[in-house]
Amino acid sequence: WVGRHNDILPGNTIFAAMDTWSALEWLAALLSLAAVGCIAARRRIGFPLNILASLLYLLVFWHSGLLGDAALQLWFIAWLVYGWMYWKQHENKAHLLVPRKLPASHLMRVLPLWATLSLLLGFYLSRQPQAAFPWADAFCVAGSLIAQVLQSRAYIFNWWMWILINLVYIPVYLQKELYATAGLYAVFLLLAVLALREWRQTEAEKKPINV
Repeated sequence: WVGRHNDILPGNTIFAAMDTWSALEWLAALLSLAAVGCIAARRRIGFPLNILASLLYLLVFWHSGLLGDAALQLWFIAWLVYGWMYWKQHENKAHLLVPRKLPASHLMRVLPLWATLSLLLGFYLSRQPQAAFPWADAFCVAGSLIAQVLQSRAYIFNWWMWILINLVYIPVYLQKELYATAGLYAVFLLLAVLALREWRQTEAEKKPINV
């Protein structure tokens, strides 16, 4: 009976919960890295791995009060399901992308849209008592939605957005003690920098890249 009593002490319960969420975070981070590697190698298995990682992150972010990030996982999951089905139908076909510069007229629409979405989402999140870092969260969520669209259209500017988004996300996750996720986004930051350099070089040489 003493052992059972100790197991339900408030302090022990808290530590057990902390261990559980930390384990889920690390699992989500490892799945994300594996998924990115598989998709980069054109392995369709990367899509279900990424879907599972997004589901775990949805739980982790919600628990941490990052409501915008949690909602963003639903957007990612929807596109991952679409990509999984699309790759299944076209996996034997070669797809080529030619990176292109974002026209100035498009940029003048993208930046105000990013600012407007950030303000609207930030205002909403700031009124939620459980929301942590609502304005930084809103900025990153709004930017991620737009960057995903630009990336699908092969606009080089998407990498500038991902670099800025990751630079904001990393300290937020460190403040929330989501160390695995912060490390993961540091890797994503490096990948975005490398991708930006490669895409700009490829666009300058007018050579298509494989996706």
